[in-house]
Amino acid sequence: MSQYSDDRGTEMRELFFETAQELLQTLNEDALKLEKTPQDKEIVRSVRRTVHTLKGDSAACGFSELSELAHTLEDALTVEAVGAGVSLAELGFTAADIFSAMLAAYRNQTALPDATLLRNLIMTASYQPSPRRWFGQSMNLSLRRPLSPRARLLSM
Repeated sequence: MSQYSDDRGTEMRELFFETAQELLQTLNEDALKLEKTPQDKEIVRSVRRTVHTLKGDSAACGFSELSELAHTLEDALTVEAVGAGVSLAELGFTAADIFSAMLAAYRNQTALPDATLLRNLIMTASYQPSPRRWFGQSMNLSLRRPLSPRARLLSM
């Protein structure tokens, strides 16, 4: 029974490496598109879907470091949350390079590459400044309850 599961695991990993290469190719192609149209939300969504698939596939094969890094990138790529401090094309190219190096390390059973550059880019991309303050109050007025008619009169 152990032999069957080992063969099955080997087959699944080989299929993963094949599929992962295709996903990295797609990631590179989308990064090229982002160089030309950096604000295209459809391309950002495509990158996010690609990273999501890589995250799930790598988790299924037990490659937790790749899965966790892909998860962090996926979270940073929400269209609403992407900060202006980083080029999405650069983020895509760097992710593809680091993910590719991680795949090679997994395949060859060697040490994983340093992913600090990618982690820093992800942090920059997901950075959102805190809401502006005005006289000590948040300017996000939608969180406040509307004033009652009496309170409105008293505040005049």
